[in-house]
Amino acid sequence: MKTATLTLKRKVLVIEPSEETRFKKYVEYLVTHDTEHLFLLPKGKWKCLGSPDDLKEEDVKDLVKWFGRMPDFHQPLSYVFYDYVNEDYGFKTAIESFNSALEKEIYWVNPLNNKLDKSQPLIIQTEHLNKWNEAQKKTFDITQTLIFIEN
Repeated sequence: MKTATLTLKRKVLVIEPSEETRFKKYVEYLVTHDTEHLFLLPKGKWKCLGSPDDLKEEDVKDLVKWFGRMPDFHQPLSYVFYDYVNEDYGFKTAIESFNSALEKEIYWVNPLNNKLDKSQPLIIQTEHLNKWNEAQKKTFDITQTLIFIEN
């Protein structure tokens, strides 16, 4: 099982259960209908927001940094949300801001997903493989990942 913790305005837990855990918990759910204990979470009260693709603006607005921008003469008050990757304000939606916080900590696709160049010396190939393995530890399957927030 892969996990990542984000410290935003509230603690956010990102989990990608292992295949074995997914299967066991699915069978356990079918037998007991126990939705409270589908995963072993850290101590505390956690609320599942769902998968990254299921998140809505209202789910994440209170998790990310933002400020209200003074309206222009004929415009209503607007909000500017924080870009966690570039460490600046500039996003128009909380979803964009939250996704940037995720992207700062985890990957959806391994950025080193290119093949080894076997013409390179073995030491270079080994360094590349080590970097690829480190990046792979931070690479989550978006279709299996769940987002939790601490209550």
